[in-house]
Amino acid sequence: MLRLNDVTLGYDSGFQLFIDQIHLKPGNICFLFGRNGCGKSTLLRGLAGLLKFNPKDMQIPNRISYLPPRPWADGKLTARDLFEILTKQNWEQKNTNLKTFDVLQFEDTRLLNLSSGELQRVWLSCVLSQHSDLMLFDEPLHYLDWVYQEKLFKLISEEKTRTFIIANHDFNWSIRFHSSSMISIESGKSTFYPSTLESISNGALDSVFGFKSQIIKNPMTGEPLLTTSHESTKM
Repeated sequence: MLRLNDVTLGYDSGFQLFIDQIHLKPGNICFLFGRNGCGKSTLLRGLAGLLKFNPKDMQIPNRISYLPPRPWADGKLTARDLFEILTKQNWEQKNTNLKTFDVLQFEDTRLLNLSSGELQRVWLSCVLSQHSDLMLFDEPLHYLDWVYQEKLFKLISEEKTRTFIIANHDFNWSIRFHSSSMISIESGKSTFYPSTLESISNGALDSVFGFKSQIIKNPMTGEPLLTTSHESTKM
């Protein structure tokens, strides 16, 4: 269970983010949407324990995993080193996530020698392999090609017990999670919506990004597809 009511968090520099309410149960998937610099990463960092905040009413799981927006690559570490450090597991077990993201081939490869997409796959394998109740993902689709985006979609959509909060700019990837919720962040304040698809269908993102949007049915898959106007009132 994750519960936040009337929470303020931010930085010494002055930026503050006010969270009205977030209520999530085990197995829930929640997306963070908003413009650059609005506070999506601030919220994730706060929940990960990297920022101080002032809660009036809060319940956060003890076991938390955090995928940063820019995974680091130590020059001396190999993919195996990173996996065993972050998961406390043995590489030889060759768990499902290592296979799903095809990273077993990078066992002895230094992280600095991996491409951006390969490094993201290694980090995803590590974080998903941690036995946590709350998964905080900051732009997990960064650098991933379409094949691995689909693998990540399948893996998360099949989760039944862990809670995911995901900052993401790919709306069409997000609205395919039919039972997901959404948090929109604008002007230092957050708004929680119980249904991502329904809230976007009702124009929740139009005021944030200034685009006119409409959800139609994908003619090939039948899944929801978000279309937008080319011009924004906020450009």
